[in-house]
Amino acid sequence: MKLRVFISLVALMAILLSSCLTAQYKEYKFEFDGKTSGTLTVTHRNIYSTRYDDEMTVEEEMEEDYQEIMDDYINGTTIEDDYPNAKVVSKKMFEENHELCGEIVLKFDAIEDVNLYKYSKKAPYMFYLDDDYFDSNGEKGPEYMPVVIWDKKAKVLEVTVELDTPDEEETISLLNVWKKNK
Repeated sequence: MKLRVFISLVALMAILLSSCLTAQYKEYKFEFDGKTSGTLTVTHRNIYSTRYDDEMTVEEEMEEDYQEIMDDYINGTTIEDDYPNAKVVSKKMFEENHELCGEIVLKFDAIEDVNLYKYSKKAPYMFYLDDDYFDSNGEKGPEYMPVVIWDKKAKVLEVTVELDTPDEEETISLLNVWKKNK
């Protein structure tokens, strides 16, 4: 299990580091409908492109990044590969507050399927933060332990991480490309 998570993280990092596609925030919302089962909603907010190729026009770069979203995430299996034991319920793109957002909903039977952890039945829920913490309804661990911790009785666990900060000169929202192609 740990090897799968590690391989997924390495694959995701390879995609992100070779691309100029990112989002400002990523929200996780875990909702339990049983002791260990429920749904995970992952929402990327303010999806945008960062200029990286002077030989391409801005429009070409934006189209290329938009196509990456569609090919890898919406129509592809990147999410299924990242969460092989969870079932993808839905994937969608939408506009909110004049920003492009993407949402993936997964159904899980065990908390391990969506990277949550409890070391015993009486222990709190824990989620590892591999990005910069922004907000949560749980408690952020100390700097030397980048986790969010929730009470074992919690039924809804929420955490938002900041992926990147847009730079007005270097970043371009993909909202207009999505509107044109939807």
